[in-house]
Amino acid sequence: MNRRDETQPPALEGGDHIRVSVPDRPAAVRWFRDILDVHLRSRLEVWADGGPLMLQNPAGTVTFALFEREPFVARTDPFGNGFEVTTYENPA
Repeated sequence: MNRRDETQPPALEGGDHIRVSVPDRPAAVRWFRDILDVHLRSRLEVWADGGPLMLQNPAGTVTFALFEREPFVARTDPFGNGFEVTTYENPA
């Protein structure tokens, strides 16, 4: 089993985007930057006024959409953490 270097952010490999509702978006941006090494996606910054603030990893393979609002919980995992999963089929 490969062990991750605890001084490095976890490796994120791919996905369209992950929607995250946060009560304090500036604090969340700092956390995502410091912990996951994701940064503002400047070309989508116009969406931030009333919509999501888009953050992306350096490889451009994972995007987080931060909404400033109280979290919406559709389901909880075995540890009580809330999450929502939405899937879409790609046309063949």
